[in-house]
Amino acid sequence: MSIRFCFTVLVLIPLMGSHHHQSHSTSLYAYSGNAQGTTYSIKYRSQFEWVSQSQIDSLFNVFDQSLSRYNPNSLLSKINSAKKTAPLDSHLLEVINFANQLEADTDGAFSISIFPLLKLWGFSGQKPSAKPNAISVNKTLEITRNSKITINGLRIFKSNRKIALDLDGIAQGYCVDFLSSFLLSRGVTHFVVEIGGEVYAHGTDSSGNPWRIGVQDPDYLMGLKLTEELILPLSENAITTSGSYQKYVQFGDQYFSHIIDPRTGYSVANNLVTVTVLAPKAILADGLDNAFMVMGVEATFSWLEKNPHIGVYMVYKEQNGRLSDTSNNYFRGMIKRGNN
Repeated sequence: MSIRFCFTVLVLIPLMGSHHHQSHSTSLYAYSGNAQGTTYSIKYRSQFEWVSQSQIDSLFNVFDQSLSRYNPNSLLSKINSAKKTAPLDSHLLEVINFANQLEADTDGAFSISIFPLLKLWGFSGQKPSAKPNAISVNKTLEITRNSKITINGLRIFKSNRKIALDLDGIAQGYCVDFLSSFLLSRGVTHFVVEIGGEVYAHGTDSSGNPWRIGVQDPDYLMGLKLTEELILPLSENAITTSGSYQKYVQFGDQYFSHIIDPRTGYSVANNLVTVTVLAPKAILADGLDNAFMVMGVEATFSWLEKNPHIGVYMVYKEQNGRLSDTSNNYFRGMIKRGNN
């Protein structure tokens, strides 16, 4: 498929429970493959094979035709190339509405209107010959911050033809949630869905325990060990990760991360390396890991004081260049449960 959503760092690995025997009444069904410019894995246990590989492939094709910025024939591509108006489908409508609410909830740290800034900095298409200057950044910010989109039914209207949307920071989480809802609608209640490291789990694994997820910590990222030690039990919640080191551009001796602050138009420089978020839905975790990368440690923890049921784990670079980490109480409590 041509779809590629992935801005996220692919660091989350679903782990089976410590026991591998199957329940007498259920079997484990597993599907995996390539989609959205990355890999996916779906596992569920049930008495019968309620969901097939062909059904999963069909859903990925639907996502590709709707949400992909890299498919020139997708509805999103048509929006971005339209002068004024373009059609939507139910997938785009839900993602855009959710993203707009998340932008408000994070005071603009997350925004899907950021695509013109990504192009300006060379993160979508041809890299510019020189670092963008303040005039070009401010001119582009005028488009991304002040131009408006309105939705009427299944049609979107742009106040400026240069408006272009980037759903990479949220669409993959939406797809995880949609596939999870599809499994539930088919009567499957014990499953884990993973796309490019973004995970949602429901029910229990083959040993009757919550699905276990490994998270990469500083020692793993620095190559000092080969296995994850941060293990979380995951059931009826999602976990996603975003990182700053995966993609960057270089101008002279300066490096600029692909994490662009929608409020300033410039790459963030807050020493964050990765942000992992635990949330009830993958679309929420997916959007928040990008927002928190922009906000930095202090602003994120202030935000979490009003949202105590969101978990966060951050890896950051200290002044001496070493990696360190921090997490909030909710996340630490989940790690303790996972290690029991």
